[in-house]
Amino acid sequence: MKRSNYFVLFVTAIWLLLLAYLSFFTKVGLTTLLIVYTVGQGFLTAWFLPKYAKKKRCC
Repeated sequence: MKRSNYFVLFVTAIWLLLLAYLSFFTKVGLTTLLIVYTVGQGFLTAWFLPKYAKKKRCC
């Protein structure tokens, strides 16, 4: 499955908006915010790492 850069940017934007919403407009604990942040970073890393490794191998 080929992922476009726009899709990855869209998912990143949604994740950041969710994090901002939880931070400023709801009353959630710091643990919940940390979990949301960590899970989001994990998914983004899992998306970017294979693409980055493929670029490095080719050139």
